[in-house]
Amino acid sequence: MSEPVAAAVSSTRDQREKTVPVVTVESFYDSHAEKLQMRLEGPRVGFHRKIREPTINRPGLALSGFYSYFAEKRVQVLGAAEHSYLKSLPKRTRVQRIRDLCACKIPCLVMSRGFHLAPELLAVTEAAKVAVFRTPMITMKFINARAGEIVGLLGPSAHSRRERHWQKRDRAGINRARIQFGGR
Repeated sequence: MSEPVAAAVSSTRDQREKTVPVVTVESFYDSHAEKLQMRLEGPRVGFHRKIREPTINRPGLALSGFYSYFAEKRVQVLGAAEHSYLKSLPKRTRVQRIRDLCACKIPCLVMSRGFHLAPELLAVTEAAKVAVFRTPMITMKFINARAGEIVGLLGPSAHSRRERHWQKRDRAGINRARIQFGGR
């Protein structure tokens, strides 16, 4: 009796996954690398991976070992805080934290502010087949620009959901996000 229920749940999940718009890392990079000033750091791996959510994630909590509510479907961006935190860890721990992050099957990793991923960490991402990009942009500028680009690639249904989200925030008094995201 439990087998048919599991099959129904699996079938429903498969249908849901088919209706959710996705973008590959390759498509995103090829379309927006110039505008977002992204450069590939290391080998061209993981370009087949899918970006399933039109927002980004800063994985600070995940790097500390906390993975409850981790947004693995999003592009992961390491800014100054994450970079400083990783540098503060012993080399063995640093390598393990990046290995754990990559084990979550993240789409890709972006280093903002022109930071380079240490060679031992780049080796971990290469082994896990996770693409790593670098941008000179300040983290929040990259996040805001990137969110707009991803929503554009995912199509109008993703855009409408995001637009409603920002309108709710506007009524709460946070106008900056609406201005940066508006016009699409």
